[in-house]
Amino acid sequence: MRFSQAISEGDGISLIVDVADVDAARAAASQGAEAVSVEVALGDLREVIDLPVLWRASGLPSEAAVAGADAWVISVGAAGDDGTWLVRQHDEGLALGLDCVVEVRSEEELELALEQLDPVSSRAQVDELERAGVDAVIVGARNVAGLVGDAAPPV
Repeated sequence: MRFSQAISEGDGISLIVDVADVDAARAAASQGAEAVSVEVALGDLREVIDLPVLWRASGLPSEAAVAGADAWVISVGAAGDDGTWLVRQHDEGLALGLDCVVEVRSEEELELALEQLDPVSSRAQVDELERAGVDAVIVGARNVAGLVGDAAPPV
């Protein structure tokens, strides 16, 4: 199951448990966690749990993929003054099949992430947001019909 799907399904808040070893991951899974987050590769983690894994270590998305993660955290603050870093890292993560969790720590970082990453670009993403309880999204002007779904509202 994809990370984004695991945390958007069901009712209430999804618990993602930060684990440091396989035993903690096993305990989190048995106690109802929706996913686990790790900062280091845990050798046989995939043999122990079926939960999605979020890679929280600093570094490249390729490191997350090699570690067997389903998703990785990309910190907007890590971009520094490199105006294309965020987009490059995000694109690489997606190309590797990873869900990208974007970490923002200020309103300025949020604005930058929304401006550069255009996070809602497909109907599947709109559906995931709806399952997660989001009531509305703001999208840039473009062909909106593909995002609307079954029927466009009357104008």
